[in-house]
Amino acid sequence: MILGTVNSGGTNVCAKRRIQVNTAGGSAHGAAVVSKGPIYLSGNNVTIDSFISTDPRYSTNGMYLAALARDNGDVITNGKDGLTANNKPLYALDIGDADIKGHVSTGPNGTAHITSGGSVGDNAWVNAGSSGVEVGWSANDANVDIHDVTDPFGGNYFTPNRIREQSRLQLRS
Repeated sequence: MILGTVNSGGTNVCAKRRIQVNTAGGSAHGAAVVSKGPIYLSGNNVTIDSFISTDPRYSTNGMYLAALARDNGDVITNGKDGLTANNKPLYALDIGDADIKGHVSTGPNGTAHITSGGSVGDNAWVNAGSSGVEVGWSANDANVDIHDVTDPFGGNYFTPNRIREQSRLQLRS
């Protein structure tokens, strides 16, 4: 869903557009999130899970429903731990307070750092509000081949510095 503001004679009205993307098969390497480098899941209410839109046991008319979510929202990174310029640790996967219904895996000797509010594991573990990583749901042996993304337009495009355009929505009854 993309939210935007439309000028309608002095009051702001929220316009919504829903975009549906149909996919086949699974994501790369069977994971919800895959990265060459470190992953930082910061912010509030971050949840990673999975669902099957074609199976009525795991969706409602093909739509996501949190109560039917599955625990295949795996997160994989080839990233390794490091240090900031101030010698503070940089983790391969910084989960923070996120809830991940799935497995996590970092590059060799990488760390999946989690705070007391975060949870990684199966549905029962995460839904129970368990803190930390469930036994057997974390590894540090990720080594996935991730190809660089190529420019689909061959450089024949531009990005404007500023867009000065207003849309007007007129509602008629």
